Amino acid sequence: MTHQKYNDPVDVLASFCGTKAVPHAIKWNKRRYNVDKVNLVHVAQEGMGKVFYFSVSDKLNFFKLRFDTNNLEWRLLELYSE
Repeated sequence: MTHQKYNDPVDVLASFCGTKAVPHAIKWNKRRYNVDKVNLVHVAQEGMGKVFYFSVSDKLNFFKLRFDTNNLEWRLLELYSE
């Protein structure tokens, strides 16, 4: 298994209900990855807003995502792949 660290902006298809966000798909490097499972969610207070960290997976990869509520930006932080 390989592990890479990034800080790349990504497009994320997500649903929001109240204060809960659920990522469904990630578009990165001109490729779409469908999220099969949200494994972990962590929330941190940064500045005036919150930052959500998601550990999600598809059938082959594990992704660590960051969603910043200050600027509504999603970033890919880590990728574990076969």
